[in-house]
Amino acid sequence: MKRTKWWFLGALLLGLVAGSFYFWPSSTIEIVRLDSLGTKIQPNKLIHGKVGFPLSRKRLKIEGYRTQHHPDLRFKQKKYRVEVAYEPRKSASQLTALVRKAKYVGATFQVLDTGIGNQRQNYRRLRSEEDRLRIILSEDGIHWATLETSYPNVAVRDPSIIKLGSKWWIVYTGGAMWTENFRTWHHVYLNYNPNNQFQKVWAPEFYRLKNGQVYLVAAASTDGVHFKLLRYSFNSKQGTIGAPEQLNVGETSHTNLIDPHITTSHSGYVLWAKDETRHYLVKASSKDGVKFTNFTRINIKMSAGLTPEGPTTIDKSAHSGLLFFDLYNTQETFTGVHVVKFENDKLISSPTRIKSDFLVRHFSVYRSNK
Repeated sequence: MKRTKWWFLGALLLGLVAGSFYFWPSSTIEIVRLDSLGTKIQPNKLIHGKVGFPLSRKRLKIEGYRTQHHPDLRFKQKKYRVEVAYEPRKSASQLTALVRKAKYVGATFQVLDTGIGNQRQNYRRLRSEEDRLRIILSEDGIHWATLETSYPNVAVRDPSIIKLGSKWWIVYTGGAMWTENFRTWHHVYLNYNPNNQFQKVWAPEFYRLKNGQVYLVAAASTDGVHFKLLRYSFNSKQGTIGAPEQLNVGETSHTNLIDPHITTSHSGYVLWAKDETRHYLVKASSKDGVKFTNFTRINIKMSAGLTPEGPTTIDKSAHSGLLFFDLYNTQETFTGVHVVKFENDKLISSPTRIKSDFLVRHFSVYRSNK
């Protein structure tokens, strides 16, 4: 009888404690997760808990990073925001080794605005836009892993990557940088717009002639609506570019082109781009890398109302491989980089989104020699 009494009292007390905890006021801490260069690692994270209780270290964990110090955080009556500093777990030499072993090295950007999802991003809902560089690695071109390092805290959009000597160079709309260890970043000023003759210069991308000369190709506009393609010679030792030279695409009706991507073929060069007037991808050929002819539309099997841009390829041969593109609809909702396979210049698959731990946007790929 006494045991039953004590058991009942114990259960009653436990129920009162549980009920009290259930009705205990809750609050929120907004965590701004920054790497050692002050760059956001992911969009801000909202963590909920009971007022007065501590925030556990486990809830601050990020794969590939460790906190530089463990802050003593408690939930308060009102929601508040706090910055937490992280550093990569891997050393510079370990990061460099990871990149060196990868078959494909990609440069892209991550949109870090709070409320932006991993499945889609609608730009009409953004008051501002926060984009940061990301390096991603792959063995098959479909599955990509993010290099967990510290990134430069500058806006980066539509980056292109290449390895020249010991340096990895990255150019993007509005800037350029290089690194040798993916922990220290060196910014370089490249004047894409001498004499300020252009209103916009978009998405510069590396391409290499068969004689080894490296160029940048970009889309430029004087009115912000109609674009032409330019190329700039690139000197990696001095970190400079030459004066813009217009590519010759005048023999075709496809003259309003953006997002150019140039690869080599047996007979010369191949240009991939987006027709900004018709809103589809096109392909053309060239013998010298300057004059492009034989424009054809790339017919991608996808739902009506979707538009591809930012074409990038991984060629198995001159006429086969993978074609990547950023995909969006008429409401400016982006669903990330998708990929299709092509054989003998024909697409043989429907678009599927590449696999990554964030929504990969317009990117470029450097293929190692392994």
